[in-house]
Amino acid sequence: MWAHSGNTQRNTALTEDLDAYNGELALLDERTNRLDAREQDLADLSQRVLAAVKGQYGPDSNEFEQVGGKRRSDRKRPARAAKKPAA
Repeated sequence: MWAHSGNTQRNTALTEDLDAYNGELALLDERTNRLDAREQDLADLSQRVLAAVKGQYGPDSNEFEQVGGKRRSDRKRPARAAKKPAA
């Protein structure tokens, strides 16, 4: 007949592997959350620096461009669509 002890050992080994795997996933989730938070902090700081430089020197200044902003005069103007003549 069937050897039950072999199945029990396999089930135990599988359970242990799954527990270890899930624990590692939890650690990776924590690390990902920490990295996401740090990225957001850096993005917020960058926005504050850009806003401060824009306020101090203006949106079309060389200083604003040097800290990563796009000068107003360097922005592409939207092209106007030609009006169709009335039929």
